[in-house]
Amino acid sequence: MTLTWTLADHAQTGVQTWLAVPATSLHLLAMALWLGGLIVLAVCVLIPEGRREPTRAISLEPALPRFSQLAQICFAVIAVTGVYLSWRQVGTWGALGGTDFGRLLLGKLAAVLAVVGLAAGARRFVRRHSREHSREHGREPLGLDAAPSAAVRRLRRSVVAEVVLGVAVVSITAVLVDTAPARTSYAPPAHTTVPVPAAADGAGPATGLRGGSVEVKIEPARSGSNVADIYLTGRDGSLVAVPEVSGELESGDRSVPAFPVKISAAEPGHYVANSMSIPYPGAWVLRLDIRVSDFDETPVRVPFTAR
Repeated sequence: MTLTWTLADHAQTGVQTWLAVPATSLHLLAMALWLGGLIVLAVCVLIPEGRREPTRAISLEPALPRFSQLAQICFAVIAVTGVYLSWRQVGTWGALGGTDFGRLLLGKLAAVLAVVGLAAGARRFVRRHSREHSREHGREPLGLDAAPSAAVRRLRRSVVAEVVLGVAVVSITAVLVDTAPARTSYAPPAHTTVPVPAAADGAGPATGLRGGSVEVKIEPARSGSNVADIYLTGRDGSLVAVPEVSGELESGDRSVPAFPVKISAAEPGHYVANSMSIPYPGAWVLRLDIRVSDFDETPVRVPFTAR
């Protein structure tokens, strides 16, 4: 069962498949053991009192202590394999919030942490009442009805919540299988700063660009529609307004013609290309022609990589 799932998910692609396949199988096996045992435990713990014989108490020995130990081992396996598999499929911190895969993974992590908190509370219940029962009744089996009613109600609610969250974790995992891994889908924004060419010094000294720089941010820096923010900065770090900025997108392949880029002013010194289309991934150059006066224009080349 676990191997069948593993052969259908992302473990078969990407880096370190030799380690990803057994790690994914262990991850799923540990989750199945924990959730399966939890459901069985829930059925036993949540039997309505009206459907039990009045004189019959539910014994928690040895099932609950043993399941508590098994759950601890399963959580350890899930944590170790989960950290590795997350790194393998995400790669960078920015991809967690910047991709559907990363956001789903964060939701899964939140559910798992909630389960861990509930499981820790249930484990404290088992250890505390096992010690109290041993002091009072010796080796007699620990019964659910022997515990205080308030504690039993908390245990029942905890088990139900664990089951619900466990189902949510499995559901999110199923969706992750059909979601592109963040490592391949994430495209970090391109952020490049280049100095203003020396040619601009004599062309327009009054513009304030002498000794300045051009900062360009391109999001999401991948094939398709992109937004480019262009900042013209003087030597003192202040934004510098110019009469006009125009641009072209040049490919590293010289046989591909340049694509015009429409650039408009957002504020003095800040210019935006709201719909810069990148045809395909690869190395590109955004060529900016900065008109610093009625007669002078300074070209600036900004290289970047699109995914």
